[in-house]
Amino acid sequence: MALMNTLYTLLLAVGLWMAFGSLQQLRDAKDPKNGCCMTQCGAGLFDHITYWTVMLLAISFTAIVLYAGYEEFSRRGGVGVARAVLGR
Repeated sequence: MALMNTLYTLLLAVGLWMAFGSLQQLRDAKDPKNGCCMTQCGAGLFDHITYWTVMLLAISFTAIVLYAGYEEFSRRGGVGVARAVLGR
């Protein structure tokens, strides 16, 4: 994966995790014991679909970035070169 594609994917993953955090706060607000929302906030079908979609996309883009890092690590020689650099 090219460097710019990896950076765009990383930015997208970070943005999706931020959106997921906001949706998680909305979901926590409707908690009957600790929540601040006394109505049905965050309980609709659209909220559930958005919550799960953003979470799955965030996990997917994070996995893509991690795999790109693994590919780059392997391309540069992997564990053998890392041990040589560290002197082990």
